[in-house]
Amino acid sequence: MSTFVDIPFDKPVKGPDQKVAKSAFYLTGSSSRITQNGKFVGLKKIQVTGKSIIEHNTTMRGDLAKIKIGYYVVIGEGTTLKPAEKFGDELSFIEMTIGDYTVIGRHCVIRAWQIGCCCWIGEGSVINNKCVVEDCGMVLENTVLAPATVVPPYTVFAGNPGRCIGRLPPTFDMIMNEHTHMFYQAFKVDESEKSSLARKPSDKDAHAKSPDPRARSIKYSGHGTAAHGSMSTASQRRPGPPSASASANAPKSSSSASPQASNALGKYTPGPTNPAPK
Repeated sequence: MSTFVDIPFDKPVKGPDQKVAKSAFYLTGSSSRITQNGKFVGLKKIQVTGKSIIEHNTTMRGDLAKIKIGYYVVIGEGTTLKPAEKFGDELSFIEMTIGDYTVIGRHCVIRAWQIGCCCWIGEGSVINNKCVVEDCGMVLENTVLAPATVVPPYTVFAGNPGRCIGRLPPTFDMIMNEHTHMFYQAFKVDESEKSSLARKPSDKDAHAKSPDPRARSIKYSGHGTAAHGSMSTASQRRPGPPSASASANAPKSSSSASPQASNALGKYTPGPTNPAPK
């Protein structure tokens, strides 16, 4: 009678928190953490249900067929997900599904039809076209599954080509559930980046502020400062025709203030240029 295969993470021990920079991962509305350094083709056909972690340099070919990823799934660094091919009159691809509480190690190539819930795929493994890993299946490191291989529940495959080498205990689903939960809780965003963004302004920042743009425009106008002053005072009065004394006392010399001051009496219309003195 065959015995159960030893599971390296049968007794999980809480390790140190894995702090990652906030700018390195997308935090989705369903609390999934997806790397920004990945190749995701066809985003409309890539569905990540929630609380899953997709690490750096991951490639997903959603342009070929839909890829559905469940809850608490971990996809290791450098892994490629490409839907399986379906041969017929025309080349087509089949939807890929990855179940809940499943871990796929680093640098794997996944071309399976389906990977069930509570599965473990060791790093460096190749799951070829049309393979099926049923619920609670384990594929050890550097295993190559031949096309159309089926991994039954609670079995362990290893080798090249992969073959069954043992069985898993009936509590393997509970072990994977606990393992993926602990990995997600240890995968945290570095809070120091948030604190740096929320820094309070110092006294130096207050002195470094630029002056009022209105004051800067008045200084730039130069000789038109008097015109700006007359416009601000005249704008508080009701517009009306100029009095006779004001027109008699008005200077006849050319000035840049006269066309601008006329703006207080109505619409501004640019006057003709002053004639040259005879």
